[in-house]
Amino acid sequence: MKLFEIPEERAGLRGGVYHFVIENGKLIHISKYAKEVERSKEFDHYYVDLEELRGKTVVRFLSSRSGPLGFWKYPAEDLALEWNERCEEKVSTEELKTFELAHLTYHERLFLREWEDFYKPMLKFIVKFERKHNTRIHVAPLLNFHLRNDIPFPISFIIPYGKRARQKSLEGLTKHVHQVWVALKLLDYFGFEPAYIFTDGAKSLSFEQGSLWSVAKLKGTPYSLWYEFDVNPHTMCSGMLWRRRISESPRLREFYERFERVVGPIPVLARRSPKRAPTRPDIIIMKAKNCDEIFRLGIQVEVLIECKDRDYTYWEGDIKNQIIPLQKDFRTKAHGRSLR
Repeated sequence: MKLFEIPEERAGLRGGVYHFVIENGKLIHISKYAKEVERSKEFDHYYVDLEELRGKTVVRFLSSRSGPLGFWKYPAEDLALEWNERCEEKVSTEELKTFELAHLTYHERLFLREWEDFYKPMLKFIVKFERKHNTRIHVAPLLNFHLRNDIPFPISFIIPYGKRARQKSLEGLTKHVHQVWVALKLLDYFGFEPAYIFTDGAKSLSFEQGSLWSVAKLKGTPYSLWYEFDVNPHTMCSGMLWRRRISESPRLREFYERFERVVGPIPVLARRSPKRAPTRPDIIIMKAKNCDEIFRLGIQVEVLIECKDRDYTYWEGDIKNQIIPLQKDFRTKAHGRSLR
């Protein structure tokens, strides 16, 4: 028996390449066929008997450091060939809908119902919003993959080597889906003026953490919607405002002083303080559309929204450690409501 090596890097969805075999409508990870396994710090090496796989089809999931790229399939015999010599074809989203992921746990399978009932409608709304408003929405790679590929499971679930890795990836994905959905619901209701318009007339909405620009201006108002705005004074606006002469902006200085009273002294050298509450609120609406206007107008927040898509027991502590400090920073009134 001659064994063939299949290396896989444990890189999640940012560089991970994973191999599955189609068996009775299921995608079964190649590890189940390995006769020997060697593990290093970052790689798993699976040694399989190609004769045992003869006549079967392999599905290869590919990702880069920028995120997921997609699924391809080829005859198992082609594993012995260089990747560019294989009879490889892309797996369609319709075909993916016919497969079941064999490596999922019982609770992950239960979550698929929640994904279908809650998150898929959110994704559909985001896609519909783009078409309705002739808008190009720029989001993180995992969410972008779902907006361009209507697959039946969260892409995080394709990670084969551990449920902790899948869970961490999934939490980031579902949080981002929920945040963007809430923001677009607001923009759809109020109307908006984008920060940038392409030459073909399409509007651009960028959901970038700690951006120098708001996502969009609420139509007919002086207010703009910001996504995960960094309120740490020394890192706000990439440190641009911290380096300016704060004496030239009394309103901004007032916010800095209030921030220090609420969360403690501002660390100049350390990026974070152990006593510091999280300082990137999910969504804020304030009187400034960019960092230059913040320097001139100060921090005038009218609405603060924290998007919680998990059960209350998971984020109960955030009320004291995150929401109340932010409310004091911004001097907003406290309200709570579910948008589901």
